[in-house]
Amino acid sequence: GTFPQGETTGTGESIETGETTAAAGTRGKTETAGTGETIGTAQTPIPTGTLGRAETTGTGETIGTGHATTTTGTPGISETTGTGETIGTGQTPIATGTSARGETTGT
Repeated sequence: GTFPQGETTGTGESIETGETTAAAGTRGKTETAGTGETIGTAQTPIPTGTLGRAETTGTGETIGTGHATTTTGTPGISETTGTGETIGTGQTPIATGTSARGETTGT
């Protein structure tokens, strides 16, 4: 029921069970969307390969087509991972519902 710190969500992105989403197309704070990653319905993605602010990507998470990923298992800057969200292969997830820096995630 509470928004993750530093991020809101748009329709079609589930962060945790029971989470109320913001209006369709609303961007999360400190994060924008790249091609292939939907934050909210009708959200215009930023150009292919462009990183969202304060976020990088690891192997297995695509932000934009053709974007170079960080080393396998390396979390993105100011982002860690929770159960059910893979950032890099071999990355140890934090507990379900545990806040990541600037972003939380649920199962």
